[in-house]
Amino acid sequence: QWVMPTSSNEYVQESEEMVQAFRLFVLAKTGSPVLGAMNRFVQGMTSNTMNNWLLAGSYALAGYDNKEEELMNKAIEWSKNYQGRYSHYTYGGHERNLALIVDILYSLGNQHDLLQKYYFNLIDKLNERRWASTQTKAFSFLAATRFLDGNRANFNGEISFSIDVNGNKKELRTNAMETQVFEFSDEYNGGTFRFENLGDALVYLDFVQRYLPKNLYEEPKNSELSILATIEGKSLSSEKPNITVNQGDEISFYVEVGNETSLALNDLALNVKMPSGFELLNPRIFKTVLTGKDSSFDYQDYKDDRVYTFFSLEAGRTKKFYFKAKAAFQGDFYLPSVRCEHMYNGDVFAETYSGRLKIQ
Repeated sequence: QWVMPTSSNEYVQESEEMVQAFRLFVLAKTGSPVLGAMNRFVQGMTSNTMNNWLLAGSYALAGYDNKEEELMNKAIEWSKNYQGRYSHYTYGGHERNLALIVDILYSLGNQHDLLQKYYFNLIDKLNERRWASTQTKAFSFLAATRFLDGNRANFNGEISFSIDVNGNKKELRTNAMETQVFEFSDEYNGGTFRFENLGDALVYLDFVQRYLPKNLYEEPKNSELSILATIEGKSLSSEKPNITVNQGDEISFYVEVGNETSLALNDLALNVKMPSGFELLNPRIFKTVLTGKDSSFDYQDYKDDRVYTFFSLEAGRTKKFYFKAKAAFQGDFYLPSVRCEHMYNGDVFAETYSGRLKIQ
């Protein structure tokens, strides 16, 4: 039997409650509602918008329409005070929650207008962002199928269109749900491109350009995190590195990551990549002495060419990490930047310069 958490941390408590509310919703969707657990949960839950939405869906699927309407009205009322905050403990954000609400409204079966309102709001929010977590993407795809099914979209229709590249024209007919990909390389460079919709159905067109930039070097950038990285005492954070080392030397890396916010940050991932001429020394395999003692971390994964370190960071604190590599091959190599980022929030990151490293 699930017991309501009594944590002094409101974020932990809200997250634990939402996990239980989602469990009850999934059980109801499978045709196995647990009414006793639902009733106990409603009596003790906090004033959380998503809990009310999820329980409204659970009661609706169990056939209790009056309770569904009561909880849905509470959820809508409390949404007016919702500030878009989210919990890392359920790996979700405002957009993920909007997508969940669309799925819940679809389950209710009688809220087509409200479903459409929330779905279009979800689309607007997603279009404002440059990054979305895997949770947000997955539930947004689910919301899209709910919306299309609710609007009886014609998945078997056809579209017709023409493509003209530098005077070479093609006309095509295809299934509306089939994605067509056309690649143009040198023949398009500096030329003209024309697309024409020859049918009545709406056609969505994405035009993607891929290229190699002339400047391969990354400039340092950061948001809510700070990062300091050195190789053999030479900074990658303050200036573009141009470092020379001797073949056969053991090279020391030092990385310090700081939390510049007033809140604790979980689910941080530090990615330290090696230049091609280096052989990364895994202290669990090779007998090597690091130049300092690592701060605590949740997990560390040594690959052939990089190290991933996963950790949490309290507000205003820093953590330090040490790595070693062997300068194995002579040459002039690209030195990748060192990057730390939040795994579920693209607005939290820090990155150093990239540059050149010579092994002589």
